[in-house]
Amino acid sequence: MKYYVLAKSEPSMPLKEVLLLIKESGFEGVFFNLEYDDIKFEEIDLCRKLNLDIETLHLPYGNSTEKINLLWKADDEAMYTIDEYKKYIDFAANNNIKTVIMHASNGFNPPKPNPKGLKYFEIIADYCEKKNVILAIENIKSIEHVSYILENLKQKCVKLCFDIGHANAFTKNLDSNIWNKLFLKLHCVHLHDNSGEKDEHLLPGMGTIDWDYWKKKISSFMNSSHFTFEIHYNGREEYYKNISHRDFYKYAAKKIREMLEK
Repeated sequence: MKYYVLAKSEPSMPLKEVLLLIKESGFEGVFFNLEYDDIKFEEIDLCRKLNLDIETLHLPYGNSTEKINLLWKADDEAMYTIDEYKKYIDFAANNNIKTVIMHASNGFNPPKPNPKGLKYFEIIADYCEKKNVILAIENIKSIEHVSYILENLKQKCVKLCFDIGHANAFTKNLDSNIWNKLFLKLHCVHLHDNSGEKDEHLLPGMGTIDWDYWKKKISSFMNSSHFTFEIHYNGREEYYKNISHRDFYKYAAKKIREMLEK
């Protein structure tokens, strides 16, 4: 089993330095989130030189502008989001990144899923199909929107990115049978832990998720040789006590292997 991790810059540490630490710590791959960092060829090239796999490129979701919700509102502004996403999909395709991740909605009260809005998601899916890129829809605060997209878009490139922390903290439905249906399109995962009250992005074992159960369930649906961890250090120093930022990835890699390989 290989382990991948979110590569994210911090105020005290640029992305290139983070990538070096990730490699030194024994992780085999990364994913990037465009909401956090403006990824450039230099970071992609460094990953190749370090022999770090690049699993996915997470498209921006714009909490302040409700970027995704504009698609469900189905007005002319939605085309700005679509045009922006096409540029990022081009970037992924041109750099041999096989999957982009997209939220299905923003916030706890997005517009209801509707056929007009679905047409905008279909445009994005068609473009991904054309570029030979997987479009992985991530569960966040509304499972209704995820289900609607996965059930109604017929493009083979449309898959599920399962975020276990979001299901534990936001929709609070980890015990729901809906996952058996959605997992039929499971393509990638974001693994992290929390107390069930907020999205904390902690190491597995530090929250309330039953990892003995979930590592088996995810493995049974995924045809993959790796797990991906969306964990953060900055702003979570209290959880890691005497662990410094420079030591965080090494500490994380050790704890992940101890827990998931027992």
